[in-house]
Amino acid sequence: MNLSSLWKKAVASSTLSDGEKETLYQIDPDALRQSVSALQKKLDDAENAQLSETEKLQKELAKVRDERETLDPNYRALCRQHRIAAIARESGCAEPDYLDFLAAKSSVDLADDAAVSAMVDQLKKSHPFAFVSRLKSGGGAGNAETLEKPETTFPRDPGSRLGILMQTIGKVPFQE
Repeated sequence: MNLSSLWKKAVASSTLSDGEKETLYQIDPDALRQSVSALQKKLDDAENAQLSETEKLQKELAKVRDERETLDPNYRALCRQHRIAAIARESGCAEPDYLDFLAAKSSVDLADDAAVSAMVDQLKKSHPFAFVSRLKSGGGAGNAETLEKPETTFPRDPGSRLGILMQTIGKVPFQE
């Protein structure tokens, strides 16, 4: 029994015998997809042979328009994601997804710099934890910009307790 008669029986909701069910279950879906695409190509070629040149171009134009309509939302989403990432990077926001959520919620136009800066300022006031903290040197933190320990020299008076400690530390090799 061929595949088309099995499908007709299955669609008509008539009962299939065990042999017919087994045949239907053993069909390879990938091979079936390939045969369907090959048949669709043959059908398109036959239809194109009967069409005039203008009709062929109109059909091709319709395909391209459909493809553009499916790609346009993806392109717009990528542009928005890129703009949100740039705003987050410039403002120091550690949560670009939250920034995107707030922009969508309050309908902020991302192309309007004044509206974006107002939104970021409001977010800085209401949720300061969403921003990266800026390191400031002091308190033994070293130089915050380069993260290097500043070169300082201490007076090494051998008679003082601090001088003896500094001499002892100076003899120990430093490893990073």
